[in-house]
Amino acid sequence: MSDTGIGTKENRWFKELMYKYYRSNKNWLDGTKEFHNLCKRHIHNGHTVLELGAGPGGLTSGFINRICRELHGVDIDNQISDNPYLSKAVIYDGNRLPFDDNSYEIVCSDFVNEHLQKPQKIAAEIYRVLKPGGKYIFRTPNLYHYVSLFAKFTPLFMHKAIANRLRSKKRGDTSNIHKTYYRFNSRKACCEILENAGLKILEFFLIEKDPSYGRNLIALFYIFMFYERLVNSSKIFENIRANILCVAEKTTTG
Repeated sequence: MSDTGIGTKENRWFKELMYKYYRSNKNWLDGTKEFHNLCKRHIHNGHTVLELGAGPGGLTSGFINRICRELHGVDIDNQISDNPYLSKAVIYDGNRLPFDDNSYEIVCSDFVNEHLQKPQKIAAEIYRVLKPGGKYIFRTPNLYHYVSLFAKFTPLFMHKAIANRLRSKKRGDTSNIHKTYYRFNSRKACCEILENAGLKILEFFLIEKDPSYGRNLIALFYIFMFYERLVNSSKIFENIRANILCVAEKTTTG
């Protein structure tokens, strides 16, 4: 559910509609830029950062690399070895983070939590490897958004096929789409899991951005744009917006 941000060709009509309704507004930010701004508020150039689920590299790895002292990454997929932004790339078993206690000022993840089968275990591991006062920063899909609900209750192969169709061939290869569980993807789940791990929430909010899933059909673009305008019209609808952004702090010594 991440913003694309990849320099491939857009449909002409999509580009025109995006400019008309979104990009022409000088104050508008896409979801990735908003997440990066959140990271920038908490990551300093003296920090060593661990990116959970860093993969082969992307916009977030590249951005964090530019604002921290050193960026390390961990992933269950050996594609992490291709990530050019990491000074250390580690493959792990998806359970225990292979790092010493109190190692990092920051742990971050971008569209990873939905793939965690045992989020309580990973949250405890994040707490362990953070230094006292360290922060966990993440973006993840909201379970109660229509895209997440569809993904949760459909087989993985169908999720891949429909997601690619709606987002366009821009996504191409689906081999890097992993199984989702959505156990760390609601306000309630995030609060409970983080609190039980000893992490205090400092910032928590939900966002709904451009209708990127309407990239292939004009009718879908307008339907999804209507949804975007509706859920952004009032705080009442916040809990059905697309993505959760959060910062949580390790407040005690581990």
